[in-house]
Amino acid sequence: MQKPTIYFHSNIISPRVTYTIDFIFKQVLHWDVHVSSDISEIPKNSLFINYSEENYSNALHIFPHGLLFQNGIDPTVVTSMHDVVDKIKTGNFNVDIFSFIFFCISRYEEYVDGHKDKMGRFISDHSILYDNNHGLAPWVDITIRWIFETLNNKYPSHELTSGMTYKLISTVDIDQAWQYANKGVYSVAGVVKSLIALKFKNSFYRLKSIFKPASDPYYQYETIDKFHIQNDIPRPIYFFLLAKRRNTYDKNHKSSNRALIRLIKGLSQNHTIGIHPSYRSHKNIKILKSEKASLEKILNTTVEHSRQHYLKMNIPSTYRSLLEIGIHHDYSMGYADRIGYRAGTGYAYLWYDLENERVTELWVHPFQVMDVTLQKYMGLKTNEAMEYFKDLVKMARQYHTPLSILWHNSSLCDQGVWKGWKGVYAYFLKIGK
Repeated sequence: MQKPTIYFHSNIISPRVTYTIDFIFKQVLHWDVHVSSDISEIPKNSLFINYSEENYSNALHIFPHGLLFQNGIDPTVVTSMHDVVDKIKTGNFNVDIFSFIFFCISRYEEYVDGHKDKMGRFISDHSILYDNNHGLAPWVDITIRWIFETLNNKYPSHELTSGMTYKLISTVDIDQAWQYANKGVYSVAGVVKSLIALKFKNSFYRLKSIFKPASDPYYQYETIDKFHIQNDIPRPIYFFLLAKRRNTYDKNHKSSNRALIRLIKGLSQNHTIGIHPSYRSHKNIKILKSEKASLEKILNTTVEHSRQHYLKMNIPSTYRSLLEIGIHHDYSMGYADRIGYRAGTGYAYLWYDLENERVTELWVHPFQVMDVTLQKYMGLKTNEAMEYFKDLVKMARQYHTPLSILWHNSSLCDQGVWKGWKGVYAYFLKIGK
């Protein structure tokens, strides 16, 4: 079936306009787009959106707010956008929906709001997309769905199709490939320390892992693959932490560790492998570049995928650093303290650099739920986490938007605070497929 073509008229064709329209119609709906400031270029009986002050009887008319015609960052925009968001949340789309979508996916508010948590991360409570009634719903995708349905009703003869579709995406962070195994002197020292403390059960696990690494609590790679194959879900992307120096936040195996090299090479046969930049690399691009180079040496190929350790990210500096070292796909767009849609969408989109007013080559891949968020930040029991996820799946299916989960191999260990959470992951895949 031939793609629909949407004709979009605006008196001003700015980078923000073309970026927003491309995202909506090309990337999400999978339509062709013709953007023009010349009204004479709009064919009769065409799919026609009028984004101007003038009136044209045969068009879907959206009055411009002005945001898409501006340059730079204006803090007052966040205040004015509150009214737009409030109306959309009540089902009133008689607003500048294109400015709203741009505001969300450009993360405009994160340039303006200086409220950060102790790790320097933007706080979800300060997002104008969040409220107690709706949480962080996919407001961008809800709006795009409204655009599609409105055009479909206005132009029934065109028999429009939508590229919007639900799918479950799983990604896994590897902070430590093994809990006890393949750590050299650290493994032996751990056994001795446990024996001295009379922690015999822990000593047993440690010794067993040393002599049989596949029995290590964090060695969950075969289990993960089994769950994905059973549910016919694509295998997850793995992000490996390869910090050069161990510290409170970075406790990974060294990139020169032979067992780790074998593991990464083996997983790369059937999985996409990305870098998990260390805590120390956040403000040091030399460290970031070195860690990426270490992974590329192991894989003998270019690494283009990344997710920030602890989701430690600042816009625009983090994204610029990633682009500078050759990363083209980042998976950090989500919150540590809350589940839901941080940018209002489950679809990947190109990052727009607001300060330089240009579209970049960095694809932002949002995620909506993380294991640590459920267990630590929200304090949920396993059955409660399942109920929350069931609601997320229902919402994602309803609005035809992707749902991406972030898990850790360590949370599948079925020990300590993670007792029972392996079953949660299996449940997520089963009901989310």
